Parts: sequence; structure tokens; C-alpha cells
Amino acid sequence: MITKLYQMNNILRTSDLLSQPRIYLYQNYFLYVIALLLPVFPKLLPFFIVLFGLLSIVNIIKGYNKAELGEVSILLIILYVLHVFGMFTTENVDRGLFDLEVKLSLLAIPLSFIGFRFLTTTAFNNILKLFMLGTISNGLICLVYATYNYFFSDLLPGRHAYYFFFSGYFSTLVHPNYFALYANFSLVILSYLEWPIFVKGSWQNRIRSAVIAVFFTALVVFSGSKIGLIMWLVIAFGITVLLLREVRHKWVPIITMVLLLSLVVGFIQSAPTARERFFSLVRVAQRDALDKKADDSTSARLLVYKAGLNLVINQDWIGQGTGDFQDALDAEYERLGYEYPLSKHLNAHNLFVQTWIALGVPGFLMIIGLFTLMFSLAFKVRDNLFLGFSGVFLIISLTESTFNVQTGVVFFAFFAVLFSRRLKVSV
Repeated sequence: MITKLYQMNNILRTSDLLSQPRIYLYQNYFLYVIALLLPVFPKLLPFFIVLFGLLSIVNIIKGYNKAELGEVSILLIILYVLHVFGMFTTENVDRGLFDLEVKLSLLAIPLSFIGFRFLTTTAFNNILKLFMLGTISNGLICLVYATYNYFFSDLLPGRHAYYFFFSGYFSTLVHPNYFALYANFSLVILSYLEWPIFVKGSWQNRIRSAVIAVFFTALVVFSGSKIGLIMWLVIAFGITVLLLREVRHKWVPIITMVLLLSLVVGFIQSAPTARERFFSLVRVAQRDALDKKADDSTSARLLVYKAGLNLVINQDWIGQGTGDFQDALDAEYERLGYEYPLSKHLNAHNLFVQTWIALGVPGFLMIIGLFTLMFSLAFKVRDNLFLGFSGVFLIISLTESTFNVQTGVVFFAFFAVLFSRRLKVSV
């Protein structure tokens, strides 16, 4: 640690403010800030992304690094270009321009990395730790706010006071599904960084890691996100399987998994609102037919999926256009008599269907190709972190149009490029 601090002081004492060591150091600091703010205040990120990108340009101009784009970055840029071309078939220009603005990270983040390379593995791990810290900060802010409302705010009409600790009333900084995404991915990061502790670390360190893991699990439950709970189950099962292969006492991961799952189920069953939300999946699955007037989230999603699939089957292969996807969906809702999705102007709630509606077959195949590439890279080098990231984002993308909101697209573009560039540097 002392040696690293000494090296950092030498870098900062360099007279040339734009020397190669200083620029790389600045860029790492900007990456730290981006990782910290992403789960808490994503609206502040564009400023730091631009500064990071400008330093990449300086790196190229001064000859410190060659302009370089990885395969994932190239696909992200092509996907954004497809949305630009989609404007030529768009009638709703205002919505199309807004959509291009939301998805700008697909272009800006890959380009901002064009002249960057990593200094050390420590810097990469620091990025992960700061993202976890940002998620913890978000969770603590929500807990404090919910506690204040519990004791000092009037009860919600028809709700119990504990409802302040659940769903959108708890997750006030970002949408609950994306809050659950951040908490689940933080759990993946924790297992990646602390894996030696899980396997053969001291009991003190194991307890610390277990407490943090329970905290992230609690955030997933408090978010009230059904897809978040599914992500958590997949992650917990995957970690348990990996631990069974490595630890000496096989009963420890199994008992831990059972205890955590029991706590989650116990919370859901003890809170009527949580029980109603999660077990609505079972009731909807048992119905013989969809209720066109249903307004609960599960039924509404099924209505949306049916309308979206009808649309992609009957539309032209080039899609509706970048800005016309919502108008086309609303027209389909009206034709089918789906009142709630029409009144709320719900999007397709699926990244693949959403992209297919807007950009047709080329856009759909591009999304498929992007995930295929990411999983291929992760499996090729056995990078469980990259695999976990790709997996949780794929899961949430099945129930959310993740590229239609900045909380989804910025998160994806940042870590997809970060992990793919790290693989290229380490190979």
C-alpha cells in the first residue's frame, strides 16, 4: 500500500498535467466516480463520461495509445446507428429524437473508451467496489427515507405502514426493477471479489461478507421486484453450485442457501402486500384466458406481450421506426381492447420484442448477436463476473425494455464495454 501511494505521489508531482501516467490516473478516477454514481444518481453521469472520453482523445493525439474498439463496442455502435437509420421510417420525429437521446450511451460509452487502457487489476476491482458502495448508499438512503415515513408520514390509503418498505415506496431513487438489478449484480460482484474468503477465509471475514450478502438480498426483497427475485434465485443457486465444488464442508453452502431462501419466503408470507404481489404470478398462470381489463402488473405484462408479438408477426421486416414503436403498440392495444396498457402507454416490456418492433429483423438479430458475443467471451475465458453480468441483464431484459431507460442502458453499456475491454487487455 505504501509503495502504491508513493507511486501515485510521483505521478501527481509530474509537471506535465497531460503526461501519460496522469491521464490514465485521471481516467481511473472518472471511472470510480461513474461506478459510484451509477446506482444512486445516474443523471450526473453524462458529465463524467464526456470528460473520460476527452481524455481518451488526448491519449490518441499524444500517441499514448492507439484508437481501439472491441467487438462489443462495435456492436453497440452499430445498434445505435440502426436507431439513427430508423428515423428515416419514423413519422413521430419528436419521440424518435427522444429515443436517440436516451440510447446515446450505446454510442458515447464505447467511443469514450477508444483511447483507454487499464493501469492495474486493483483499479478494476476498485470500480467494482465503488459500484457496490453506490448500491449500499442507495439502499441506506431508501431505508432512512422509509423509516422516516413509517414514523412521521400519514398512512397510505388502504395500506399498512410497512408498505413504505416495499416496492416503489421504498425504491425512490430508481425504478424498483432496476434497483433489484443493481442489488443482484452487487451480490455477483461480492462473490467475485470475496471468493477466496467464501472458500477458505477467516470466520470474521466470512461473517462480514455474509452480512453484506444478506443486505443485498434484503434490498431485492424490499424492491418488490418479481424479476429481481428470479435473478436472486439464479445467482444464489449458481453460487451454491460453485461452492459445492470447492469447499470442504459441503453442508455449509446448502444450509446457507436454505436459510436465506427461508428468510425471503418468510418475509413474503408475513407481509400481505408482498404476498399478494409475488403470488399473483401463480393466479395469473392458472387462468384459462387473459382478462382484457386487468390492471395488475403481471396480467398487464401478459397483455403487452401478446400485443407485441402480434405486432412483430404482422409488421414489415424493417420495423415501425425508431419513434413509432409506441404509436404502433397503442394502436394494437386499442384493436385488442386492452384498456390498461393503452391508458398507460406501456412499452413492450421486453428488450428483444421492443427492438424488433422498432427496428425490425435487423435490430432483433443485433440484440441476439450482442448477447451471444458476451456469453461467448465470458465462457471462453471462464470469467464468472462477466457471465453473471450478462445473465442478470438478460433476465431483466425479458420483462423490461432495458434500452428504453437510462438506468438500464447506461448500466449495460458501461459494464459491457468495461468487461470486454478488460478481457482484451488481460489476454
